[in-house]
Amino acid sequence: MSFLNGIARRAPSFSKTFGRFPLPVLASVIATVIANLDIAKLYKLADYNNEIPGYSQFSSTQIYAALIAAFFASGAAHLFAESGRWKTGANYAFAGVVALIAAAPFWLVSGLGMSVLLTFWLPGILLLLMVSGFLRGRTDDLALWTFNYHLGLAVILAGLAALAFILGAYAVLASIDYLFELDLKYVIYDHVYMTGLLLIAPLFGLEMVPPDLHGSGEIEKKGLTYRVSFLLLNYLLLPLLLIYTIVIYAYAAKTALAWELPRGQVGVMVLSFAAGCVSIWMLAIPYRDSSSLLLRLFRRSWYWLLIVPLVLFVIGTYRRVSEYGITPERYGLILLGLWIVGMICLFSIRSSKVQPRVVIATLAIMLMLASFGPWSAAAVSVRDQFGRLVALLEENQILVDGKIAPPQTTDAETREDINSLLTFLSKSGHLSDLKVFFDGNEDENNRFNRIDSVRRLTSLLAGDDARARRMQEVEFYSREPGHVETGGSAFVSGPYTLGNKWGRYHDTLASDLKVELHDDHLRVDYRDQHWTITSRHLLDEVQNRHPASMNEAMPFKLDGSQDQAWLIVNWLNGRLEGRSDDGSDSSNISSLNFTIIISTD
Repeated sequence: MSFLNGIARRAPSFSKTFGRFPLPVLASVIATVIANLDIAKLYKLADYNNEIPGYSQFSSTQIYAALIAAFFASGAAHLFAESGRWKTGANYAFAGVVALIAAAPFWLVSGLGMSVLLTFWLPGILLLLMVSGFLRGRTDDLALWTFNYHLGLAVILAGLAALAFILGAYAVLASIDYLFELDLKYVIYDHVYMTGLLLIAPLFGLEMVPPDLHGSGEIEKKGLTYRVSFLLLNYLLLPLLLIYTIVIYAYAAKTALAWELPRGQVGVMVLSFAAGCVSIWMLAIPYRDSSSLLLRLFRRSWYWLLIVPLVLFVIGTYRRVSEYGITPERYGLILLGLWIVGMICLFSIRSSKVQPRVVIATLAIMLMLASFGPWSAAAVSVRDQFGRLVALLEENQILVDGKIAPPQTTDAETREDINSLLTFLSKSGHLSDLKVFFDGNEDENNRFNRIDSVRRLTSLLAGDDARARRMQEVEFYSREPGHVETGGSAFVSGPYTLGNKWGRYHDTLASDLKVELHDDHLRVDYRDQHWTITSRHLLDEVQNRHPASMNEAMPFKLDGSQDQAWLIVNWLNGRLEGRSDDGSDSSNISSLNFTIIISTD
């Protein structure tokens, strides 16, 4: 009875959580339902943004990222409304609008735009969550510290709650399966895992969010919270940061004495150092009056330690951008560098009056603004990389008077640069921007939507050479069935597997049906009829299949006898090679799994 009484006492607590954070709870429930429907194949999510029949028009990344953004953004909105003591209706309406605004961008972009949202927009929302309840009027820094300390504990405990649920449910199901011989399907464990991750963890996390945003944030100096943070700060984090400071300053002295430029990757090290400085400054808020001498010195002058590393950062980042151009990652480094400069200026002017909420909110706003518009990380990166490609083509006389005039060959370095820039434009969804430099016929337009478009364009723009003619590994594994309209009755046989490991010949139906995989073609014999299809045709079509049918088994019409026949390729491995000077073709299939369909009308 005590156990049931415990549950009864706990239930009202969760009901208060539902009333306090209805929008995050709704986002969590929706994510859980979608995940379980996807596992049960009642609502199928694509792996990326495409238009596969029967699948959601949004990818799994889009849907889950949108719901995660809505979860945290609506939670931040509820906290903001709480801090202003809004009425319940206004609180819920505001959180709903904020949730839609936070989630909408993920439904509108794909490719590079999605990557930018995950790198800039989502972290910006998380940072705003940390200060959303403290944006109004005067705020006690200690209250902000206490809230985020307990928020961090809530995240850890939510993870432990999810882990306990998953392991407990696994143990129960495994016991039931073993004792009652039910032969439970393994997919049921996927349901448990996703439910624990998307429902149990968020609910427990929301339950443990500190309820009092207006408290003084007093910490008992003999309590565990105070002592643990004090020990970590004074005897672990601060000493490690000071050692890191010595390393960076030693490297700066080394580069100055050797009169050499800093390495391009030094930017990440400097930003890590800056993040450590800011974090320790914030963690030390409760110990302003009782800290060690070393910590007091650090709090008063930590921002001056950033000047020399910032010089290294500027030189290193400028070097990388000059050599390789702007990408979203380098854009992010530059953005954080500007934030560091702003913090140095702010602290040097009014060190004792800088509020933690200003430091966090400023970075959050900068990250979110960098997600959209012509100044965004995606837009700036695409313009820069496209401009670099155009300049490279003009420099090598590949682009003349606005039209492509490909050379016979180019040097290896130019080829590498062209391939790298084309790869970036392809991943960002802007490869078709090159259409203006080609003739507008149908063949030229199709050049930009093939799976191997980058390879083909590199070969065209950089000229043909031995590297362009080398073989291409082809792999294909379907996850959905293929379809063929026979227009009448048909004979179906398969699946068959042929190849190096399985043999290249198979016969069945008292030898009425024979299939044989040769080096350059596949032959099918049925009674007195036969059909063939070349290895090169199979490999080429698989390599360049349309993204809309990326997961489906691929149908091929066979050449041969009067009756029609088709091949449904379920999976395939092979090598696609360029033709040699004498016209011979050494492309071959190493393994092939397929089903045969023969019209009998």
